[in-house]
Amino acid sequence: ARPGWENLEAVKEGRVYLVSMDLAFGPPAILLPLYAGKILHPELFADLDPEAILREYFEEFHGVELKGIFIYPDP
Repeated sequence: ARPGWENLEAVKEGRVYLVSMDLAFGPPAILLPLYAGKILHPELFADLDPEAILREYFEEFHGVELKGIFIYPDP
Protein backbone atom coordinates (compact mmCIF):
# COMPACT_ATOMS: atom_id res chain seq x y z
CA ALA A 1 0.00 0.00 0.00
CA ARG A 2 3.03 2.31 -0.05
CA PRO A 3 2.94 4.93 -2.79
CA GLY A 4 5.18 4.02 -5.72
CA TRP A 5 5.78 0.39 -4.73
CA GLU A 6 3.46 -0.80 -7.49
CA ASN A 7 6.08 0.52 -9.94
CA LEU A 8 8.95 -1.57 -8.55
CA GLU A 9 9.96 -4.53 -10.73
CA ALA A 10 10.41 -6.77 -7.67
CA VAL A 11 6.83 -6.06 -6.60
CA LYS A 12 5.50 -6.62 -10.11
CA GLU A 13 7.33 -9.95 -10.35
CA GLY A 14 6.51 -11.17 -6.84
CA ARG A 15 10.10 -11.03 -5.63
CA VAL A 16 9.52 -9.23 -2.34
CA TYR A 17 10.24 -11.04 0.92
CA LEU A 18 9.37 -9.98 4.45
CA VAL A 19 11.96 -10.78 7.10
CA SER A 20 11.15 -10.95 10.79
CA MET A 21 13.13 -8.63 13.02
CA ASP A 22 13.90 -11.74 15.09
CA LEU A 23 15.86 -13.12 12.14
CA ALA A 24 17.35 -9.83 10.95
CA PHE A 25 19.07 -8.84 14.20
CA GLY A 26 20.87 -10.62 17.01
CA PRO A 27 22.53 -14.03 16.96
CA PRO A 28 20.08 -15.65 14.51
CA ALA A 29 21.11 -13.03 11.91
CA ILE A 30 24.09 -15.23 11.04
CA LEU A 31 21.56 -17.51 9.33
CA LEU A 32 20.07 -14.77 7.14
CA PRO A 33 22.64 -15.37 4.35
CA LEU A 34 21.30 -18.92 4.04
CA TYR A 35 17.86 -17.54 3.24
CA ALA A 36 19.38 -14.98 0.86
CA GLY A 37 21.25 -17.70 -1.00
CA LYS A 38 18.09 -19.76 -1.31
CA ILE A 39 16.13 -16.76 -2.60
CA LEU A 40 18.76 -15.40 -4.99
CA HIS A 41 20.07 -18.71 -6.33
CA PRO A 42 17.45 -21.42 -5.77
CA GLU A 43 19.05 -23.65 -8.39
CA LEU A 44 22.35 -23.68 -6.49
CA PHE A 45 20.78 -24.22 -3.08
CA ALA A 46 17.93 -26.58 -3.91
CA ASP A 47 19.03 -28.97 -1.15
CA LEU A 48 19.46 -26.22 1.48
CA ASP A 49 16.75 -25.95 4.15
CA PRO A 50 17.39 -22.73 6.09
CA GLU A 51 14.34 -23.26 8.29
CA ALA A 52 15.63 -26.66 9.44
CA ILE A 53 18.96 -25.04 10.36
CA LEU A 54 17.14 -22.21 12.18
CA ARG A 55 15.02 -24.79 14.03
CA GLU A 56 18.16 -26.70 15.06
CA TYR A 57 19.76 -23.44 16.22
CA PHE A 58 16.82 -22.58 18.49
CA GLU A 59 16.45 -26.10 19.86
CA GLU A 60 20.16 -26.85 20.34
CA PHE A 61 21.40 -23.51 21.69
CA HIS A 62 18.30 -22.04 23.31
CA GLY A 63 16.32 -25.14 24.25
CA VAL A 64 13.12 -23.77 22.73
CA GLU A 65 10.88 -24.94 19.93
CA LEU A 66 10.91 -22.81 16.79
CA LYS A 67 7.54 -21.13 16.39
CA GLY A 68 6.39 -18.41 14.06
CA ILE A 69 7.14 -17.14 10.60
CA PHE A 70 10.58 -15.67 10.11
CA ILE A 71 10.55 -15.03 6.38
CA TYR A 72 7.60 -14.73 4.00
CA PRO A 73 6.97 -16.19 1.54
CA ASP A 74 8.92 -19.33 2.23
CA PRO A 75 11.83 -19.48 -0.24
